[in-house]
Amino acid sequence: MTKITKLDESLIRHVAAGEVVQRPASILKECLENSIDAGADAIEIVIENGGVGQIKIKDNGSGIDKDELPLAIERHATSKIRSINDLENIVSFGFRGEALSSIAAVSRFSIESRHEDAEIGAKIELFDSSNSVEIIPSSCSVGTIITVKDLFFNVPARRRFLRADRTEYNYLDDVIKKIALSNFGVSFKVTNNGKQVRLLEALTEGNHLDRIAMLLGDELAQNLHLINEETNGLKISGWVSKPYFSRGQADMQYFFVNGRAVKDKAVSHAIRRAYSDMMQSGRHPSYVLYLDLDPSVIDVNVHPSKEEIRFTDSRSVAQFVYRAIKKVLVMPIDAEYSGSIIADTGPIKSNSSAIFVSENRWEANAGIAQIDTKSMPSLSDKQHAYIASDIKQEQQIKADMQGTLLSTQKSLPTTIEPPLGYALAQLSGLFILAENKHGLMLIDMHAAHERVIYEQMKQAYEQKNVISQILLVPIKTSLNSLELETIDEFKSTYQKLGFSFDLREGGVVINKVPVLLRNTNITQLFTDITAEIIKHNTHDCAKLATNEIISTMACHSAVRANDYLTREQMNGLLRTMEKTKSYEQCNHGRPTCKQLTISQLDGFFRRGT
Repeated sequence: MTKITKLDESLIRHVAAGEVVQRPASILKECLENSIDAGADAIEIVIENGGVGQIKIKDNGSGIDKDELPLAIERHATSKIRSINDLENIVSFGFRGEALSSIAAVSRFSIESRHEDAEIGAKIELFDSSNSVEIIPSSCSVGTIITVKDLFFNVPARRRFLRADRTEYNYLDDVIKKIALSNFGVSFKVTNNGKQVRLLEALTEGNHLDRIAMLLGDELAQNLHLINEETNGLKISGWVSKPYFSRGQADMQYFFVNGRAVKDKAVSHAIRRAYSDMMQSGRHPSYVLYLDLDPSVIDVNVHPSKEEIRFTDSRSVAQFVYRAIKKVLVMPIDAEYSGSIIADTGPIKSNSSAIFVSENRWEANAGIAQIDTKSMPSLSDKQHAYIASDIKQEQQIKADMQGTLLSTQKSLPTTIEPPLGYALAQLSGLFILAENKHGLMLIDMHAAHERVIYEQMKQAYEQKNVISQILLVPIKTSLNSLELETIDEFKSTYQKLGFSFDLREGGVVINKVPVLLRNTNITQLFTDITAEIIKHNTHDCAKLATNEIISTMACHSAVRANDYLTREQMNGLLRTMEKTKSYEQCNHGRPTCKQLTISQLDGFFRRGT
């Protein structure tokens, strides 16, 4: 066995560099964070050959004093922290004191800087990590210039792991996006291989969406919900995409904690959960979110590149993020309008005069209501009575579903024009054409009505207004001790869903189930709900377990293609949409409506040209 010896300084620096400098993007991130910490509001970036040839960062920050410049490239030297207390309340980006030292160890490196109080600047060049440091006078302006050339020239094995120049540039550009999206008051000029590729002006608060449009695209910027929520020392702001504006990959998701771009699994899960019944499976939302909280309740020193953090109470943070996003996503089109101008009459009763769907289709979907109980002579009178009760309950469900089809509204408000406007016509038995103050509104009547019914049916669950039926033969399910304890603890949740059961040793006996779920595998559903509650220890999951079934029922109950609607019925649907949560997308994540403005129509027809 070889003897234990102390590594020489050069090898130590190379090992440290391996943790900090993974690719050119790592260098750019560290240097840009230092520029922001120095108070810069104008940054220029020069990139060559994917950052391997050169990365140059010039800022107008406070600069570094000539005498401190050699310390800037020493390991564990920093101006950001002085004590353990500082480490527990970090408000700066760079604080480890390793970045410049590590970068210099694997590149041809130079740094020149002029402090804001100095008349002349200073420069240091390092072409090998073992070179002695020599300070050279510089005529640079106030701020700092860092130049990194020939990355990994002295570590060829590391260089072989780099990708093509274009791929490495994409990583660099992603870093620029993250820094630019968290520092709107800073201007950025980016040159790649001699060509200017980005010019981002410093922005005032009201113009932040302009930068999002430039970095992430106009289409996203036009399909965002604004978020601004604060409670118990937690504040979240920013934007989330409308559910129907989804992507096939999670590539437009930016989450910042106290200005630092980070990834957190609990928060990511909370955001996905907020979209759970509004987005197609396999699709991903886009967002730019900023979470601000006391720095003492997070640990940013858990990852070499500081991309991951640790919350002292991650569950509370995740729940806060979930509630804030869910609140925005389910907001009706105009809460003030629908609350003060239109009287909220609640769900329409079964004697509504507006029956959108022919009676034949309701009869065709009657299901158990068509069972002839006389053909079952082996059943007792009591069992026949149970089935008759089931039939009556299911017929009531059908009537209530008809009742959600909106009533006619003969006296529409004239003082304020409703957001979705007034119906003009029905197109191809599929779409409603409506005129509002912005121009022409197109509505997919099936998708829109489906959402309306879905939300009303969910509300019935939340208000414990679920119709249940007694099982002719109770279902016994075997469960382990943890499952039994969970069922006992969350008994009210199961009752709210329409279940009635008796706890027995080794399992439960289910004797009553929701009518809407009567044709499902009750044993499997009951077990899955229990597993979800155990997994997340929250009542929300039990509700989410029924959403797909509710969605399916709503889909079958909504108006269909070629169902004829009168103009009053169409206007009734529009008015109810305006009061419905998440009205802009159906239960499967498809859009329900599309606005075409007068200016868009003018442009299409080339009016005024």
